[in-house]
Amino acid sequence: MKKKIKERIVNYVKTNYTLLDANKFINGKTYCNAKCHLNAVQEAIDNDYDVLLTVCVGNDDVFVHFINVDSKGSYIDCTLGWFGVELYDYYLIRKIDKREYKTIWQNLINTKKTLINLNSNWLERKLRLIKKDDI
Repeated sequence: MKKKIKERIVNYVKTNYTLLDANKFINGKTYCNAKCHLNAVQEAIDNDYDVLLTVCVGNDDVFVHFINVDSKGSYIDCTLGWFGVELYDYYLIRKIDKREYKTIWQNLINTKKTLINLNSNWLERKLRLIKKDDI
């Protein structure tokens, strides 16, 4: 059942968000941890990048993810690095405003909840067939 809900989320993402050009990704510092929201904010502060809220799709998975974009329009995934670009398509939800950096965790959680709520019914959520940690 979780797989079917994830398929709905993937279809929703592909229909409603913009696919980022994989050729515009460049290598940068890579943390290789599960803290993309914090990594992206730190890199934005250190390098004057912007933070982008995205959804990664591929490799039989879908998840909410934060990356950076530099002043030239190049994308940097400082959490997954080159590995992410090889495995996933990145779909842009929106650019994060600098005033939101202190509450970046809430953006992560709220986006997960929104995607789940839009693509599952109340019973699936009540039975906890999918949880925010699943995406």
